Amino acid sequence: MNDKKNLGYLGELIASKYLEKNGFVILEKNWRFKKLEVDIIASLAGRLVFFEIKTRFNNLSSPEENLKIKQIKNLKKAIFFYCGFRKIDIEFSRLDFIFISLNRKMKVVKAFHYKNILD
Repeated sequence: MNDKKNLGYLGELIASKYLEKNGFVILEKNWRFKKLEVDIIASLAGRLVFFEIKTRFNNLSSPEENLKIKQIKNLKKAIFFYCGFRKIDIEFSRLDFIFISLNRKMKVVKAFHYKNILD
């Protein structure tokens, strides 16, 4: 596994612990359909929540700069397909973004949870 995958895996692990601590039930990780992927799919109070997780090492840019428009479009497509396959009303879902920045010791320096980024 390369460093980028290791960093991504660590970020998803940190995000999963955070989500579980805050009442989310993790349903799936790294769900894929063709070239589309959702990092984490969870539920909270009867609502399906899709998560894009970005983990960076010593990142000085703003969290928003790490999520590109094309990526958001692909996430929307993935949510559409997931809900279609599972026969879930897409109206009861949302897309959240979690950004994690780590220091040299791989400790969290800052973390942001942006809720319902499609609204």
